[in-house]
Amino acid sequence: MHPLILLLALTTTPVILSGDEVASSEDGTLTLSLLPQPLVEKEIQGCSCNFYAPKRSPGGGSTVIGWEFGEEKHVPIQLNGRTRRLELVSEVTPDNTDADQELKKGDRTVFTLAGDRTKAVIDCKATVTCAESTSESCESTSYQCEVDVEAEGQRVGVGVEGSCGC
Repeated sequence: MHPLILLLALTTTPVILSGDEVASSEDGTLTLSLLPQPLVEKEIQGCSCNFYAPKRSPGGGSTVIGWEFGEEKHVPIQLNGRTRRLELVSEVTPDNTDADQELKKGDRTVFTLAGDRTKAVIDCKATVTCAESTSESCESTSYQCEVDVEAEGQRVGVGVEGSCGC
């Protein structure tokens, strides 16, 4: 087979996901999976950030990555069937430079986590914020996000929904 045809065949071959996998690298050597439910129930309760598979997709509503406030040094993520621990190293809101200004719909927030030879960037756009809420008890912001993970020389990305708050 001509090398160019082989390369074309390799780049267009779809990766089949199974079980709790939500995304895989192009060559299939790095998979991102849903977190096991018992781990989520034990570690991500109360005031937290929780990013999950979109409700309309397989595994919808199940957690991909998340952390409870105060536990940002032990954030679980499931890669290649094993739980790794990352640390939240930055949270940047490039659209909102005034720390006292409330987050608005459409504002971006970028969370960066690293550890265990792994880096995860969660790039989010606020979809529902307390600034637009009519409820005086509003305590959380909802997001549409893209999670990009680099590990083992590979990269995997997936769209998620999420929220941060109490």
